[in-house]
Amino acid sequence: MSGYPYGQGYPGVAGQAPGAPPAYSWFQTVDSDHSGYISVKELKQALVNSNWSTFNDETCLMMINMFDKTQTGRIDLFGFSALWTFIQQWKNLFQQYDWDHSGSISYNELQQALFQMGYNLSLQFTQLLPSFWQPCHAAGPLHPGVHPVAGAD
Repeated sequence: MSGYPYGQGYPGVAGQAPGAPPAYSWFQTVDSDHSGYISVKELKQALVNSNWSTFNDETCLMMINMFDKTQTGRIDLFGFSALWTFIQQWKNLFQQYDWDHSGSISYNELQQALFQMGYNLSLQFTQLLPSFWQPCHAAGPLHPGVHPVAGAD
């Protein structure tokens, strides 16, 4: 959706709904009740972490709220397209700093990434950061975390 203001998406083509084609395709798959909106429940069913665990409700609600311009607790095609773009950008950034291509970010990779972004943090502090967003039972390196599940319903 780059170059188009939020809510306008790609120019429509006759017979085709607006929005980025991959996002539109996923939107149709994720919108299991065909309401024209994605709810927290639908988003949760559509996304899994890199270890195939589901996202928790709070994370899905946070993602919905980031792009819910109507404050209804759900997103339309345009909000979903913006979320899709955000997720793709986040995954690309993650892959950029996963220097050993392990599928996870080690503490050293995280520290180097933060340093390149202008943050000079100790390794000890960097090792504390994952505890702020990973579940209590999770340990170890960070994972990219977002994988659409085909045929989510």
